[in-house]
Amino acid sequence: MSARWTIPLLCSVLAACGGGGGGRQPPPPDADADSVADSLDCAPNDATRWQSLSFQSVDADADGRRANASGQLCSGASLPANYFATAVAAGDEDCNDASATVWRVLPYVARDADADGFTAANSGNVCSGDVLPTGYANALPVRSLLDCDDASATAWRFMTTYQDNDGDGIGSGSGTSACIGTTAAAGFSLYGYDPLDDANNPSSSLTSKLELPSWLLTAP
Repeated sequence: MSARWTIPLLCSVLAACGGGGGGRQPPPPDADADSVADSLDCAPNDATRWQSLSFQSVDADADGRRANASGQLCSGASLPANYFATAVAAGDEDCNDASATVWRVLPYVARDADADGFTAANSGNVCSGDVLPTGYANALPVRSLLDCDDASATAWRFMTTYQDNDGDGIGSGSGTSACIGTTAAAGFSLYGYDPLDDANNPSSSLTSKLELPSWLLTAP
């Protein structure tokens, strides 16, 4: 073949094969330069994360106890420290993964719901730490410390009270048992020895304090 035909043929072959680099495609965009194309990267602007990994439990409050929760998280080579690929066994879950102070369920038999220092018989289970939270007890109190109204901080003991008709602080008549706190309810007294307890008698409030031993005049 003559040189006349060799050069045109060579040019034709080079053009068909992309010779000279004219047909090479540029690499796909990788904004964070983590070697994962943006189209495949779950966090294209963060080089520390690039793939979605599955998790089965979480320790959100960092107390070392996990709660079962599943999903996927954009991660790096592995899940973050507080996410785990395995679930927690039944009975070992964190009962409150939003608080590092409680993580396990404990039983109780008495409560002080109104925070008055007196407890009432009331059983159940509560999310706790090493011990039961304040206001819960695992033993019943002695009878004298049982709260007769654990919904009110102003009442905790049963006492006999007497209706005080004339408002002089001393009642009369048959006493009735009532759940009270430090003092009797309005219109009643802890004492029942008023010989004249008539709201319509002006002299009534002047004749209530009899000569009695001091121990009878002292509130229990």
